[in-house]
Amino acid sequence: MAVVFPRQVWVLKRELLWIPFVGWGIRQLHAIAIDRKSGSSAVNQVVEQGRQRLGEGDWIIIFPEGTRMAPGQTRKYGVSGALLARETGHMIVPVAHDAGHYWPRRGLWKKSGTIRVVIGKPIKAASGDDPRAVNEAAQTWVESTLKTLRSD
Repeated sequence: MAVVFPRQVWVLKRELLWIPFVGWGIRQLHAIAIDRKSGSSAVNQVVEQGRQRLGEGDWIIIFPEGTRMAPGQTRKYGVSGALLARETGHMIVPVAHDAGHYWPRRGLWKKSGTIRVVIGKPIKAASGDDPRAVNEAAQTWVESTLKTLRSD
């Protein structure tokens, strides 16, 4: 069997582990489950566990905005992904998608349609780089790309 992508490890909120059956499945995915209310210790947890998972050849998937956002809205990106990239020498690959138009925030109902996904050029977070500047570069690319995905 050909493998296109290595195993992906998702950073997600710890509360998802408490959902019957879903939590069991998430544990099997080798996810990094964090307590988002714990501030810097959550960031340290992502960096420590992320370093371990990257060492095992996994890819780390992080949604730096921390939650689904309504189309056209934005919020400050979390710093854990940029710190992990800086500490390990791995690159950040930004991804923009318009799924928010079909699966609204705090909504259970999904609309039919085609979700568009654009993968950006990798962003290098060199040793000594300010993680906020790395985040700003990723956020600028994602938000400008999102504007091109929707014309209605």
